[in-house]
Amino acid sequence: MKMPNPGILWATTGGATAAAVIRLEPVLLEEGFLVHVAQRLANGEQLYRDVLFFTGPLPFEFLALLFRILGEHLFVARGVMVALAALGTGTTFAIARRAGSGPIAHAAAALVASAPILGFPFYTFYFYTPITYHLAILAVYAALRGQTSGRWAFGCGVLIAASALCKQNLGVFLALGLFATTLLTAPREQRKAIARAIAAGGAATALATLALFALRGTLGDFVNAVAVLPFALGESFRAPFPNLWPPGVLDKAFNDNAAVYLPNLYFLRVGFWVGISSAMIAVTQFLYGLPFLVVGLTFLRRLGGKLPPAVWIHGALLAAMIGNLFPRSDWGHAVYAIPAAGVQLLLISSFRRTPREGLPGAPHAIAGFLVVGLAALCADVGTFLHRSSIPPILGPKVPLWAVSPTYQTPAVQRVIRFIRNNTEPGDPIFVARQEPLIYFATETSNPTPFEGVIAGLHEMQERIILEALPRVKYVVLSDIDQPQYHYYGDELPGVLDHLERYFRIPIGFQIDQFAWMLVLEHGKDRGATHLDFVREQQRGERFIRGRNATVQPPRMPAPRLQARLLGRPLSVRLGPRGGGIDFQIEVPDNAEFQAGVGIRTMGSVDDFHEHPPETPAVFSILQDGETRLLRRVPISDAPNQGGRWRRVRIDLAEFAGEAVTLRMEFDPAKPIQAGTLAWFGSPRIAIIE
Repeated sequence: MKMPNPGILWATTGGATAAAVIRLEPVLLEEGFLVHVAQRLANGEQLYRDVLFFTGPLPFEFLALLFRILGEHLFVARGVMVALAALGTGTTFAIARRAGSGPIAHAAAALVASAPILGFPFYTFYFYTPITYHLAILAVYAALRGQTSGRWAFGCGVLIAASALCKQNLGVFLALGLFATTLLTAPREQRKAIARAIAAGGAATALATLALFALRGTLGDFVNAVAVLPFALGESFRAPFPNLWPPGVLDKAFNDNAAVYLPNLYFLRVGFWVGISSAMIAVTQFLYGLPFLVVGLTFLRRLGGKLPPAVWIHGALLAAMIGNLFPRSDWGHAVYAIPAAGVQLLLISSFRRTPREGLPGAPHAIAGFLVVGLAALCADVGTFLHRSSIPPILGPKVPLWAVSPTYQTPAVQRVIRFIRNNTEPGDPIFVARQEPLIYFATETSNPTPFEGVIAGLHEMQERIILEALPRVKYVVLSDIDQPQYHYYGDELPGVLDHLERYFRIPIGFQIDQFAWMLVLEHGKDRGATHLDFVREQQRGERFIRGRNATVQPPRMPAPRLQARLLGRPLSVRLGPRGGGIDFQIEVPDNAEFQAGVGIRTMGSVDDFHEHPPETPAVFSILQDGETRLLRRVPISDAPNQGGRWRRVRIDLAEFAGEAVTLRMEFDPAKPIQAGTLAWFGSPRIAIIE
């Protein structure tokens, strides 16, 4: 009986491991903007003209084609990732065999096959980086075959260009590495022919792409988006590389954003609010350092003798994935370099220079141990992921089971349900931050060319979004407002001003501790902002009241707090008897003071804060040595209160044209701990016409 081809068996295994987890975990941002853009393209819009982004067109255009053929469903996109996982796994086995790895080739294939589970969810959601990773594996194999075949060399050029058409920087790194290693390891007499074939494949793909966009009349838009726009983004996407020494200790700058750097699987298993052990940090540091270590070991191995071409050519793939770590070195980028490093390590440690080198039977035992170990680990992790998941919450087009705590809260489900119940398919809404999967899940349309906030293009985005907002009834806004996610009020302040002025949280939309994503509904005009005290807070004079109620400056600054429920907090430190902030203002005509109070808990970068009990907010005018009380607003301490802003509106018409001091403070009924934090929500002076 003829044995099945092991490469096909490994391809089947790689596809099966990916298929085992494709129904898990929605990804609102990365996968969201690809499927939403593909949906827009499938319905007639043009990439880079009607939809603006700065990566290559291949993932968008290919998925749009599949949507036209198979229908608009998320599993169409994820099915592509299953196919790529199968191709990448089977091809890795073939590469390892050509590297002379013998039975260790099975371990190399097992490593790639396990990536969809152990690197969950980064290899199963539809995104340009995992697509490029698998295309790069195919390009490595084509480069190996291309050393003796012009057709394969041409195909290598096509695959390199396809990688660049997914993610430009990764494609460039891959092109440089593969071109150099393929030529240097090829027979000298074949090098010119190989170089011409690779270059021809890449050039043909590039020219075909340019011709396609020229025929559409969007060639200029394409060139600007993929070749000019990325350089305008500057350091906007930078996430610095974490420290690798001392082991088990992250520098404070990284420790504050540990969730960005540590393996996603770790937080899924232990939760986001537990302490991070030094052992886990050390493991993370090792994983980040592994790709660089393996590059060094490759050159060290070369000192002992000549290496097979496959080792060097696969090393070009590893080098490209290392290049992809910069300028953004978070886990979402590191996770693609680690399997490449593992495969390269197996390649340099397993090939034999002579038939007698090594112990008889040892490679089979090592391969068996690694394959069985990876299989057991995948079974354990896969079982955990499925047991931890909850049923679909994002509607019929996105029937995904949620695993992470963020998506398991009712927040996203409420938004999806509200939008689907209150709109018709095709109605425009605006998703304000970085969750474009909402458009796809609710079958609504996007009235802007942006799928999320594009760092570095704020002025243009703000202008276009402000033109579009009067046409929408509903806005979806996430309440995630921290440095690692960026402050929306800093990125698009004019848009946030418009939302605060014209939009409200709808009556009937439930707000509780899970409400990290909101629906906003167009409502009555609150008036144009004359003075925004949050943005002008440096002009204010903060003060605290000591135990004898004397006014004195605070001893430490108040931290910046995250925005909540369409309110940007202005935070103040309190003394034992309270405290606040004074502003010297000239009151305009038709002025109204507006603010929010009453939300009892707030988060800063590294802490949670609770409003002190029995501490009302007090608003006063100081003029000519006298204090005029405007409003005293109690803040409820009841268990079922404190989840929303209580809106305060005070008519200032009687002070029009006068220079006064506006005082905002908190007045506790009994002494509180010095340094306690309190806050006002988006305090401002508005002009009411």
